[in-house]
Amino acid sequence: LESLVEAVNLIEDRNFEIRLIGEGRNKNKLINLVNKKGLYDVIKFFDSVRPKELLNYFEESHFLYLSLKKTPLFEKTVPAKFQTYLAVGIPIIGYISGETNDLISKYNLGFTCDSNNVNQLVAILKNISTLKDKDYKEMKVNCKSIYTAEYHSIIRKNDILNLLK
Repeated sequence: LESLVEAVNLIEDRNFEIRLIGEGRNKNKLINLVNKKGLYDVIKFFDSVRPKELLNYFEESHFLYLSLKKTPLFEKTVPAKFQTYLAVGIPIIGYISGETNDLISKYNLGFTCDSNNVNQLVAILKNISTLKDKDYKEMKVNCKSIYTAEYHSIIRKNDILNLLK
């Protein structure tokens, strides 16, 4: 998340708001960084909420942010959060490498850049406001479609049952 703060700091015309929800182990450090850079009007912090309440935050959002450090293990990982984002049908801004990056790009599920490239993240954040409404709606539909086709719990249960057989 420090990279997200760095990216926002590099943008002069900040016509967006970022909401960070939860109690990560580096939350206080991140709050201090946001305050130090004077970004508290753009990057807002919220305490942990129940899953049902989290859905309300998701539905108020235009994009959901997904990041993982660039490591060989994480490049082969598709995080559960990715599947959750698809299920709610909100396009993704992925600061992530490997398999998840490829999926976001391949299926037009949002925007993505390599997890070590802050400049690409800056470009994404700057250009989101120019996205055409029809293109945004297509991303939303794609998220739901891929979730239903690939990640829905019924599909996962059937996969596990087939493995057990």
